[in-house]
Amino acid sequence: CEIEAVLDGVHQPESLSNVIDEVELMERLLEDLRVLTLAEAGRATLSFQRARPGRRVPWRLRES
Repeated sequence: CEIEAVLDGVHQPESLSNVIDEVELMERLLEDLRVLTLAEAGRATLSFQRARPGRRVPWRLRES
């Protein structure tokens, strides 16, 4: 992992963009785990809406 290599002083990244990308990926993964945990516990509420095929649908999680 590049972040660990930087922290250990193994190498210096040319820019911090790779580190930032990894942090953002970890944030998304943690949010996905939080949503899955709520769903498994029965604390997530689903709401459905019409959407056009191929279009991204924004979503929000409501905890019950």
